[in-house]
Amino acid sequence: MTPTFEAAPCGFEEATDATPPQDAVCGWVRVGARRDGTDHRSLRLWVVRLPAVRSTGLPPVIRVLGGPEPMRLAYLGGARTTRLRQRHDVVFFDYRGLGRSEPRLSCRVDAVSGDTTDARLASKLRQYAECHRQLEDAGADLDAIASRENARDIDDIARALGYASYYTHGGSYGSVTTLELIRSRPEGLRAAVIGTPLPPNSPLHDTVGSFASALARIQDHCNRTPSCARRHPDLAGTLAKAMDRIDRTPLHHDGRRLLPSDLFNALWSLMAMDDYVWVPSAIEFAAHGDAGALAPWIGANSVGWDFFLPEPGDAFSIVNATVNCQDIARGRPIADDMRAAAERHPHLARAILPADAFDRLCAAWRPSPVPADARDPVSSDLPVLLFSLHFDPVTPPEDARLAKASLPNAILLEHPGGTHVSRVLDTCLVEMEAAFLADPDAPLDSACTAQWQPAEFVLDAFDAYLDAIEAAP
Repeated sequence: MTPTFEAAPCGFEEATDATPPQDAVCGWVRVGARRDGTDHRSLRLWVVRLPAVRSTGLPPVIRVLGGPEPMRLAYLGGARTTRLRQRHDVVFFDYRGLGRSEPRLSCRVDAVSGDTTDARLASKLRQYAECHRQLEDAGADLDAIASRENARDIDDIARALGYASYYTHGGSYGSVTTLELIRSRPEGLRAAVIGTPLPPNSPLHDTVGSFASALARIQDHCNRTPSCARRHPDLAGTLAKAMDRIDRTPLHHDGRRLLPSDLFNALWSLMAMDDYVWVPSAIEFAAHGDAGALAPWIGANSVGWDFFLPEPGDAFSIVNATVNCQDIARGRPIADDMRAAAERHPHLARAILPADAFDRLCAAWRPSPVPADARDPVSSDLPVLLFSLHFDPVTPPEDARLAKASLPNAILLEHPGGTHVSRVLDTCLVEMEAAFLADPDAPLDSACTAQWQPAEFVLDAFDAYLDAIEAAP
């Protein structure tokens, strides 16, 4: 079907710290639910267009968010958007099933319960099957929620808004969608910025591998600083002791028995966020610190993500479960990958088992079919700016280098002191993105990267960090 734009009031939430843009143009773009000819229904994608401050004739930039998550008002007025709007229209959209896009998905299920890994898996399998049944009864089409369809939505949005050519800017999950768009080679796409990329041919799709890779980089950096090397000479070994402690010593939070996988999830969250500099002392505290302070932190940062998949209920969790089952497994079971990861990284083994949990949950969820070329590298001569962050456990630098290998006109930048959500708004990086999109074929001045510095890890006192979190409003 031909995509069309239907204008509508923006209806921005006023109860927020962010200021709604007064010149935004909002509405829905209607697209086909599936493009394989098997379903003639349509969807409405919520779109917000922010006009350029001054007219330059440059193509617009379509922002492709991570998550997948719905757009937030803070993004519309953020530093990156403000800089790009100096020369470009900037377009945001809500993915299928999310935010104000229609139809919006939801189900009602009981929370996962159980004091053992097997009990939790059985509970979550029932939860996934029940949510899927409710969605099916409501007429929802999970086969329409797919990264390849999301990618094609971007081109439809550009055409519906009247743009003959456009650029994209995507990071994290947005990189998956952007790379799928590049694979399809639409005529209007002229260049792309891809932050923290996750290429389809990544060998680290088992999640555990990317965490272990990030921990190894943290250890390597720690070893270069004498005080850190003395205080934390063996983070993997200390983490093994922490896993053993959680396994053997009953810790509870809000009536939930904490398991080694909960500690993994809590450390994963810490390692991916702005507070990642606390990772060495967090591992030490998990192995030897006060259990009374440890349990609330682990519990608050782990609930809802048993077996690397969210508990379904709202639109965010349902869409995330669907695309994770597609984009991690990529059409084949990953149990063997999990077993191999447990052998390579024995300090993480207890966070992985049972190795087939992810596969069993995705089978209960019944994700949409995966294309035959789903694991093939994305090859294109399109101008692309790639960037990665050195300590990222979600989309590690190895993945960025892998993506570049099949993109001959790509420029790759690696920040030595950031992680998944830290330093993504670095002023130097934002300015280089703007310069690249002003002329993607011109040489890129990267002189400001000489000011980038590696991280300085906090070596102990994790109890003080926990106290500060508890005292925060």
